Amino acid sequence: MDTLLRLDSAEHGAFLLAIEAQGKKDPAKPASWAYYTAYLWTKYRLPTALMVVVQDRSTAEWAQRPVAGGPPQMPTLVLRPVVAGPHNMPVITDPAEAREDLVLAALAAITHAGEPDIDAILKALSTALRGVPEDIADPIIEFTAQGLAKRPASGRHLYGRVAPRTGREAGSGEQRRSVHLVEARAGLRSHSPPR
Repeated sequence: MDTLLRLDSAEHGAFLLAIEAQGKKDPAKPASWAYYTAYLWTKYRLPTALMVVVQDRSTAEWAQRPVAGGPPQMPTLVLRPVVAGPHNMPVITDPAEAREDLVLAALAAITHAGEPDIDAILKALSTALRGVPEDIADPIIEFTAQGLAKRPASGRHLYGRVAPRTGREAGSGEQRRSVHLVEARAGLRSHSPPR
């Protein structure tokens, strides 16, 4: 898993959202996803959802298929990840639209990273982040950097545009820490199965 969020909803209560970036089809992944969601559910005693973030339609179609654990006549666990990809995410090139939902704009940038509009998308996100408090902007920048980590050109655009526009001085500790994020791949470390 790349990111784990705890979300609280007035309507549905608290739950975890595990986010996994998936670059290509991998037959071993559904079993790993089932393990991680079950592990997190057991550890935190909160319902756990899985979002798989992809950058192409083929991987999206593969990832969104339900996968049953157990024999066909007794599917003990059925995994149905929510998939975010270029097939269902908007292209946000207007800074005002990006400002309305910064998380959606970051997710849209990640899912459209391989498309020709990526420069306009990142420009809209960086402009939208201008003047946003660091406690809000930093996690969005980190999330976006993680999603663009395998596309170094996009990552360079992100830090060339986002960090300076958030009001940080060049070379400040915050900016240096953000620049290092482009090379980092955050995520849950491998866990042994609970005993």
